Amino acid sequence: MQNQKNSSESGINSERPKGNIRPIWLLMIIVAVIVIGGALYYLIWYQPMSKAKRTPSENEEEKSLETKEQITFTNDKYGFKIVLPEGWEYTEKEEAEKKIGTSPLEAYDFFFFYPSYEKEEFDKKWEEGGDVSAVKLIIIEGETVDQIASGFSGESECQVKNETFGNVEGKGALCNYNPEYPKQSYIIGNEKAVFVFQASGLTEKREALDSMIQTFEFTN
Repeated sequence: MQNQKNSSESGINSERPKGNIRPIWLLMIIVAVIVIGGALYYLIWYQPMSKAKRTPSENEEEKSLETKEQITFTNDKYGFKIVLPEGWEYTEKEEAEKKIGTSPLEAYDFFFFYPSYEKEEFDKKWEEGGDVSAVKLIIIEGETVDQIASGFSGESECQVKNETFGNVEGKGALCNYNPEYPKQSYIIGNEKAVFVFQASGLTEKREALDSMIQTFEFTN
């Protein structure tokens, strides 16, 4: 009894406070539940939904790839390749041949190059027989670069000069049949054929041709 009294007088209480233990533990449990619940909500619901909003659909991804993809046009028959501008495509001779009829070009291999987004307009104009806006490649057998170039040299509207395309030698011909829409031609050849690249009309097409021609390479 004396010890208890002394303890009380010194400010030391040997008995633990029982009334505050349960509320403190209850509060800690509530806080833990809130924290765990918030973490689960973030991981299971919020994060996937947020990611889904930022991630483009498959169609958008495919469209993005289509617009940015660069196609390397390779012709194994004549042994050359050339890189098209981003988002461009080409129409082969098999498609164009049906539209030519009795034109002398029917005897040649040739291709049209244009931006993918212009394909519908290109097809429509081709069906109607109108002038199409595109870069054109004509492949001619049985001729030489000089023979083809001489055809341009004989026209007063054309200026012909020697050109270098990457590591390949050739000729360039700029013809001002219409000063507002000059026609640019580049002529390259090997032992198999002569390749005539042409663009006229819109500046966009002539600039695209200038870019394409610098990527020209013989493959064999």
